[in-house]
Amino acid sequence: MDRRSFTKLCGLLGISAAFPLNAALKLQLKNKRVGIIGAGAAGMCTGYLLKALGVEYTLFEASSRIGGRIKEENTFADFPLSLGAEWLHVAPSELDRIAQKPVNVWLSPYPKTAKVAYFEDGNLYEDEIGDYQDARFTNSSWLGFFEQYLLPEIKSNLLFDTEITQVNYADAGVVLTDSLQKHHNFDVVVVTVPLPILRNERLRFLPPLPDYKRDAINQAAFWGGIKVFIEFKNHFYPTFLTFLDSETDEGQYLYYDAAYGHKSSKHVMGLFAVGEHARRYQSLNDVDLINQILSELTPVFGEQVRNGYVKHTVQNWNEEPFVMGAYLADSASYRGPSKLFKPVKDKVFFAGEAYHTDEEDWGGVHNAARAARNVVEMLTHHKFI
Repeated sequence: MDRRSFTKLCGLLGISAAFPLNAALKLQLKNKRVGIIGAGAAGMCTGYLLKALGVEYTLFEASSRIGGRIKEENTFADFPLSLGAEWLHVAPSELDRIAQKPVNVWLSPYPKTAKVAYFEDGNLYEDEIGDYQDARFTNSSWLGFFEQYLLPEIKSNLLFDTEITQVNYADAGVVLTDSLQKHHNFDVVVVTVPLPILRNERLRFLPPLPDYKRDAINQAAFWGGIKVFIEFKNHFYPTFLTFLDSETDEGQYLYYDAAYGHKSSKHVMGLFAVGEHARRYQSLNDVDLINQILSELTPVFGEQVRNGYVKHTVQNWNEEPFVMGAYLADSASYRGPSKLFKPVKDKVFFAGEAYHTDEEDWGGVHNAARAARNVVEMLTHHKFI
């Protein structure tokens, strides 16, 4: 969830204009080749827009799947579990902007009467959610949206299991080197990998990135993250459950009804935790982790928690080798994304949830898509053309 959603559980973010595609831009980009590193939301959106402009590009993905921090599990329940990005934090029309056309996607907004509970000093306080405008996909997910509307257009330009390890922009153009030491030549490159990949130098640059860029990468407050889903025999929990320490500058966590909005017969509660709040779960083995969670829920709901437990599944984002965390911390300075977004030497561009500067918000799929639109717009108006 984004900072406004988590803090107030209400409010929409501003919507940026869709990127205009026209014949003049297509002519400007003729014969230019673009390399895109990472097939997460930003990488897919960048490729999708370039494809519409008739631009030659290759999208490199280090893993064997698309989506990055958009991931789902389809065997745990009778609906797709969103292991990463889950909510739509902005107006549904943003999906049309991402797809550059009207889409037919079923969404489940929260009714005003949905229950939000707060547990403190042995007491459970409940209230109605009110004008909370986030929504969930109905028996689908963010991944399902990308698979339906973007993947068919970009899959012919997509290379899986190809980890780019070096970006050489020293001479004319850009040379990308993969883990098998194969070279790929482009006019420009768009880097969309998560910040920890850059911070841990899984992707190296030649020459090294400018000091301001490296400082921004190393100083950015990037949260780790974990999600846990627990199936129970019965439904005894509210739509959202928070605690006294659920939100701090160091992290956030909450429990929520993970089956809400889906046509499901299952009772599945989700735990979402980022930052320092995630660490206390990430440090535990599987048995201790579920015991910790059940111990947190038992004072709130009683013995029906342990008696009703069926099974659980865990997604620890820190352990994903090509992700290594969740997203830029809500408490991060807005100056960071501005420096992270800035291109280097007119040839190395950056897009992603942390590389977006239109407003003081990041961490969401819609932000990654907007960053991609901004980058493509920069490319079409840039002096390299």
